[in-house]
Amino acid sequence: MKRSSFLTRFPMVLAALVPLGIAAGHAGPLFPNQQFLNGVPTQQAVPADFDRDGRLDLAVSSSTGDLLIFIGLGDGTFSYGQLLGQGGPSIAVGDFNGDGFLDLAASGDALRVFSGRGDGTFGAATLIPTGASVVDLAGGNLNGDGSSDLIVAGLTGVSAALGHTDGTFTLQPIVSGQGYQHVALADFNHDGKLDLALARYVCCNVTTSFALMFLGHGDGTFGLTASFGAAGKPSSLAAGDLDGDGLDDVAIADFSPPGFGIDLFFSGGDGSFSRSSGLTQAGGWVSIADLDGDGLADLVTNSFGFLNAFLHTGARSFAPLPNQPGCSDFNAVGDFNGDGRKDVVLTGDDDTVYLGRGDGTFGDPRLQVGDIAYGVATADFNADGEADLVAAVPSVDNHLSVLLGRGGGRFEPAVDYPGANGVNTVRVGDFDGDGHVDLASTSSTGFLGQISVNFGNGNGTFLSAIGLDESGGYPLDLVARDLDGDGRSDLMVVNFDSNDISVVLGRADRGLGPQTRYAVGTGPRAVAAGDLDGDGRLDLVVANGRSNDLSILAGRGDGTF
Repeated sequence: MKRSSFLTRFPMVLAALVPLGIAAGHAGPLFPNQQFLNGVPTQQAVPADFDRDGRLDLAVSSSTGDLLIFIGLGDGTFSYGQLLGQGGPSIAVGDFNGDGFLDLAASGDALRVFSGRGDGTFGAATLIPTGASVVDLAGGNLNGDGSSDLIVAGLTGVSAALGHTDGTFTLQPIVSGQGYQHVALADFNHDGKLDLALARYVCCNVTTSFALMFLGHGDGTFGLTASFGAAGKPSSLAAGDLDGDGLDDVAIADFSPPGFGIDLFFSGGDGSFSRSSGLTQAGGWVSIADLDGDGLADLVTNSFGFLNAFLHTGARSFAPLPNQPGCSDFNAVGDFNGDGRKDVVLTGDDDTVYLGRGDGTFGDPRLQVGDIAYGVATADFNADGEADLVAAVPSVDNHLSVLLGRGGGRFEPAVDYPGANGVNTVRVGDFDGDGHVDLASTSSTGFLGQISVNFGNGNGTFLSAIGLDESGGYPLDLVARDLDGDGRSDLMVVNFDSNDISVVLGRADRGLGPQTRYAVGTGPRAVAAGDLDGDGRLDLVVANGRSNDLSILAGRGDGTF
């Protein structure tokens, strides 16, 4: 088994299982977490309303080079929307073709643009030649023509990509021969034209760390106005009004020893900037947002396995709040549950949503597991009186994820147990009659299938699975009940392709099998057990998806039908 931060990267909502807790003030952890994406490490997340329902959705890039869409459900949870394929890690959002729908641009070995349909889905990628790999992106209307444009940064230069209504772009170089890894657009001098901030660190052909500020001319061109050297490694930058003077400023996170911290660059309104370096022990990824609703910008960063928040305390000063554990590389801020308060999503090794209370603190956890967690079951696995959870996750490594309940709606980090390829259903029962909860699961890949059981130790841990071949069956559903009255749970498995069900009786020796098959209708999809004729014996009813009928199997009380 392995310990993981959570279940899988594709979320299915289980929030109703766990009550929300409310706590006042800043005492205790700042960001009790709601974890929702895992399986493959994710990278950048960008919130936007892709389906125009008034709820924030997420575009998320993964370390495998995939770009994924998650649709917001309006309560801070998300459902899996679409896998767009190659793209990332950097993502930019805008209406690049002027059709009124949000599109996506993604970095990588080339610039990729996905045209949005306005319903949360996107068309195939259009590749825009840039001459070199793209490292970072920022989107905005640079020339006032009504279409969104892009700043494209790479290791050999920075360009403006001006969008046209036919979906094409015109590239205009801004910096040539020098690479930059981080870009941001803002209005530094309050003239209504987008300006540009760039940051780079020592890497590849980059020999000196720098931060550059450019003023925009409103036609897609820019003029250099300020330059700052940096001793550390700028890991991200963000722009916003940090001192409440109506001018956008810049925050740059530094993620290299000994200078971990955030550098703040305050705009003078005339192209000049003053620098402040007072926020330490915070780096990684920085975002700017009003977390406490006072009208002043606050800061969110993540580094060293923690999520860090700094509240604006007046003038140009910020006060740190208690850190919350959270292993991630990126963060994004938005109102994910529609309550008017800013929430935070972390992506990286530990993907988590933190719902804001509007005072700079964040609420108690609610639980979500993946949309590709096809099966979920609950029982008290360790006899402590608290409900525990298990989910079947057919993600990259196929596993059962076990989460032990701590009470009050809280759960320990998931412990993963390897499953067969294509694990899709999980149920609980006592299959060997020892009084401990066991786990039963089915798996299917093509015409291959398997029934597996992980016998419980009674303390919340489980033995490695033993399997029973179900070749040709394609198992889809699973029920655990005591069919023969021996005090041990038995298994009933629906086999979609072979048009039958398998019955496997529990054994005291912790074995599995043999199985007995019973023919039913065509394309069976679900099974339920109950005493249908009042004789005190369990019968089975099977729903057949292709023949559109039900099959009834009368039980004899000994496990046969």
